[in-house]
Amino acid sequence: MSVAAPRGATGKATLGAHSAFAFAFRATAGLHGTIHFTLPEHGRTKAIAFGARSFVVGRSGQVKLTVKLGGRALAQLRKLHSAKVTVTVVLNGRTFRLTLKLSAPRPRRRR
Repeated sequence: MSVAAPRGATGKATLGAHSAFAFAFRATAGLHGTIHFTLPEHGRTKAIAFGARSFVVGRSGQVKLTVKLGGRALAQLRKLHSAKVTVTVVLNGRTFRLTLKLSAPRPRRRR
């Protein structure tokens, strides 16, 4: 089965109240794949990988994943406010690299 590149991937996302965001894209139905996200290195901080998981593309061809940040990745994103995250998608052994602009949640307003 030929593997076409993922299409229509999410370009921008903001973390919600529970430090999670949604990432969606379309791919050929029936393919098995894995995905992981990487925050780039910044200053003396090394690159941080997070959100690794596997999936199977459904009949509709749409893949929607909810990814939760925690620990060092969340701390780094809050410090930077927003970052260009590298998304690595592997579909049936073929690797595709995408980018995503990820923003930290705005602080709650004090009343």
